[in-house]
Amino acid sequence: MTEKQIGGNGMAKRQPTVLRVPENGAGDPFFGRQGNWFEVIFESSYDGFYITDGNAITLTLNKSYETISGLRKEEMVGRSMAELVASRVSSGSGTLLALERRESVTMEQQFKTGKRAIITSTPVFDSESNIVMVVTNVRDVTELYSLKEKLEQSEERNRLYSAELEAARSRQDRNPSSLIFHDKSMQNVISLLNRAAQMEVPVLLQGEVGVGKGALSEYIHSKSKRRKEHFITIPCASLPDDTMVAELFGLGPGVSPEYPQGKVGLLEQANRGVVFLDEVEQLNHECQTRLLSVIKRRQVKPLGYGADKPCDLRIIASTSADLLALVREKKFREDLYYALSVLPINVPPLRERREDIIPLINHFLMVENQKYHTNKSIYSDTIDAFEGYCWPGNVRACSTSDALICQMDFCASFAGLLGQDYPAEDGVRLDKALLGKSKKGRESLVLEGYGRSIWIKEGDWACVPAYKNWKGNMTAPELYDLKKDVAQKHNIAAQYPKRVQEMTAKLEQVRNNKK
Repeated sequence: MTEKQIGGNGMAKRQPTVLRVPENGAGDPFFGRQGNWFEVIFESSYDGFYITDGNAITLTLNKSYETISGLRKEEMVGRSMAELVASRVSSGSGTLLALERRESVTMEQQFKTGKRAIITSTPVFDSESNIVMVVTNVRDVTELYSLKEKLEQSEERNRLYSAELEAARSRQDRNPSSLIFHDKSMQNVISLLNRAAQMEVPVLLQGEVGVGKGALSEYIHSKSKRRKEHFITIPCASLPDDTMVAELFGLGPGVSPEYPQGKVGLLEQANRGVVFLDEVEQLNHECQTRLLSVIKRRQVKPLGYGADKPCDLRIIASTSADLLALVREKKFREDLYYALSVLPINVPPLRERREDIIPLINHFLMVENQKYHTNKSIYSDTIDAFEGYCWPGNVRACSTSDALICQMDFCASFAGLLGQDYPAEDGVRLDKALLGKSKKGRESLVLEGYGRSIWIKEGDWACVPAYKNWKGNMTAPELYDLKKDVAQKHNIAAQYPKRVQEMTAKLEQVRNNKK
């Protein structure tokens, strides 16, 4: 058994109990003259009792202690607690600590039966302050720990469900049931998706990175019979290899000290719903084997758990790899490939569906305009550049980013991608940000406004230093928090003079072409 002492912010220490043991020999030292009555109470107690003398020799113990510990009275009476600890019958002893400290000791203890208890060992003193007994009270708290662990698991599930709900709300902005498609090749894909939605077989979405396989999986779910059930996306590439099995399939009780009561896997959490396995080729061999069993038998087996659990799932998988090539290389199970690809759907890249380019860009622009309460548009020459671009990042490259980019950066980036020189000094190549491969854009942006004022934007801050306008008047500096004040109605320069000073200095540095 294992023990952990409780102190600090735990249970408060009890004061030593002083009892006067009869010295005239009348009655039993444990039960006194009313020994029979006390013995009945002793043996009927819900709590376990373990009693030693002042030398830690076992005197007696009750039935509850036997039940909790799995130890028998006839095996323990007469044996020294120090001997029991030395022979590993017990890994520690509250009795020995109480004798050493001459005060009550409270600790947590786990027995070979699997039961957990809070024990309190209390020394009993005679009239000369000698310890004549140590009484240990053992309270079984196994059920409390079980309830605590169930509560923690429930909280974890609630966290996942909350995240799932938030993701669902986010998906509403994209409106998966009304995907943007004009090109004939995507019309054919949508027709296949509608057929797939009415079926219960696994679907394998194949296509380059960024073509929108995640949005298409959500579309299938939104049109299926399971649309009111869970939809969980599992990014297989993000799962650590050493915990991949546990995360997907769960853990049985006692497998991990972190989850003594076991852990519910992601697949079991999605029971009756739909699971989207993004980048399924990233699953390790053991996960591939277990996933095949889930598909064929509709059962999931947690790691270290004896019995299978029913698990009714609709599985949608995606890949940007050549799975058949991986099968030939023995890197992906052949039987799993055919189990997943009952209904394979190839999603064409954006360069092969050019009629979708401008509608997609207009859609993302509309979303951003609604988000920031603006009314931005795109120049016709920029639209021409968009239509002629090869879009290696596909639809993902059309989506929005918080990276700070100006119109001159578009020109510089497109020129660079096309292998052309761009002589202007006010444009910066930000290819990765435009392709959705990076969130990093400009650190700051210098703009010219009405009345010949020059201002600088940096993060969520916009600063207009003091300047002469067209009337020749000097104005005070202006500072706006664009996160809270998009319309720039509240000048807060007086509240943040240091930030005004820093941004003004940076503006001067840029204007003077200083590095």
